[in-house]
Amino acid sequence: MYNDAILKHFHEPSHQGPLPQASMIARVGSEMDGRILEMAITVEQDAIVTARFKAHGCPATIASAEWVATYLEGRSLQEAQNFQSAQLMASLQLPGHKHYCALMAEDLVKQLTTYDGEES
Repeated sequence: MYNDAILKHFHEPSHQGPLPQASMIARVGSEMDGRILEMAITVEQDAIVTARFKAHGCPATIASAEWVATYLEGRSLQEAQNFQSAQLMASLQLPGHKHYCALMAEDLVKQLTTYDGEES
């Protein structure tokens, strides 16, 4: 059911876990739907230095969170604002019934890139 790209990000997440010194934390999804993405980032001089996530859901949800964390690290907040779910859909080759994972990730990035310099 899942392709190699999804399975690799699902089985080998390097960005999963807490980020105690986070500059910003965002969360999307709901427990009622069974899908939750939470991501924390550290920002220094308008650049995303570190991204970590917590996710609950199917392998595609977790793989999407890992992909986005990798995508964000090293980018400026302005660059990250240009993220679109289509990039994730194409990269992970998400099947149509899993596009909601990429849409959740896009909402998450929108929340994170509205960072205003205040601690969360």
